Amino acid sequence: MSKEAAAERHGDLGEQRFSGKLSDDYPLWRLARPFLDEVHDVVAGELRNFTRTREPPLHALDTGMGDGAIAKLLLHDAKLDVVGVDNEPKMLEQARKGLSAALASGRLKIALDDALQFLAGQPPQSIDVIASGYVLHNLTADYRDRLYGEIWRALAPSGILINADKYAQEGEAHRQALRW
Repeated sequence: MSKEAAAERHGDLGEQRFSGKLSDDYPLWRLARPFLDEVHDVVAGELRNFTRTREPPLHALDTGMGDGAIAKLLLHDAKLDVVGVDNEPKMLEQARKGLSAALASGRLKIALDDALQFLAGQPPQSIDVIASGYVLHNLTADYRDRLYGEIWRALAPSGILINADKYAQEGEAHRQALRW
């Protein structure tokens, strides 16, 4: 299916930066992030702390799910039902392959959609956990601002946003982070 046909079929999917070669070689991305396991450990720890005292069912959203790495962390918690949303069909294909058991069990649903558009369609205060990994820095400032607005609108009053992303530092802190 052409990109134009996919966009017509699925609405405006927004900018698609991880199609073609980038999605084909996405597994190599891990090599550029030797500390990724540590980041995932922090995400998993925050998630455990959050769900410890809450009763199921809890609803989680993985925005920009890519190959499903963050969704996999969310699915480790049996209290969570997870929806993963991404606008890249090839990335979702990788997620489907890696998370086929969770899809078959019904604990995971995958949506080909633009994150902002998807969130705008969710009821207010309906999502307990919204998670994102290495996505938000890729977005334009205007889009990111609107996305945060929808995140706060859709997030349950006692919900949590887990954003495992990079951010820019200034001066010596930036140089030290690069060396690390």
